[in-house]
Amino acid sequence: MAPLDITTVSDEDIAKLRAMFFTDDADLTIYDEVDVEQLRNNDSLIRFYITHNRRNLDNALVHIKRNLTWRKGYGINKLTEESFPQEMRDSKTYFLHGTDKTGNPVFYFRAKNLKRNKKEPDSLENWNRYFAYKFNEALQSRGERRLAFVTDLNGIGMFTADTDIINWQVKCLQDYFPDSTEYTLNLDMALSLKAAWKIIQLWLTEESKSRVKFASSKDLSNFIEPSQVAPQ
Repeated sequence: MAPLDITTVSDEDIAKLRAMFFTDDADLTIYDEVDVEQLRNNDSLIRFYITHNRRNLDNALVHIKRNLTWRKGYGINKLTEESFPQEMRDSKTYFLHGTDKTGNPVFYFRAKNLKRNKKEPDSLENWNRYFAYKFNEALQSRGERRLAFVTDLNGIGMFTADTDIINWQVKCLQDYFPDSTEYTLNLDMALSLKAAWKIIQLWLTEESKSRVKFASSKDLSNFIEPSQVAPQ
């Protein structure tokens, strides 16, 4: 199922969905003011909610309310780089770099740089929160573009793949960041990861599955010009 063209969403539908949210009796105090103002002024964000929900405005409204409730509870707008340990910030696990061949900003997940101590009870939550923060930050400058999401699996095998982290990424992309990716490119996936991939597929919607691509490093130029590829 191909992503819907955001430019095909009409101004009428944007106005209609916005009016459905900003009703006279709506209690907007339960949401973060930053998110409310985004909905009030950012037409592109409204468009992405509409395309994410395949132009069903009722579903889009439910999605908005659920999403804003999560964002307020999670405190995502309060997060900064200083919210995270220095070693996490220095790891270059998540970052935005360059554009793909069609002009989409490229967001990288460099899996081998993620060093999670599974014996520490807060380690998974900290890394999950860091992903949400970095991805949310990347989306602020996308305009009317989706992101190309590159999962760099170079050096990752069956025993080093962190499916807990990937499960959270999938949930974020499908639930919390509306229509945020043009595609997810799994780069240099080892044969030993096939079993893990079978598990991951169970978490994906049919639409998410349709946006997953695979490539080796030598084929990356089919998606991203060499001059735009992030250095190792």
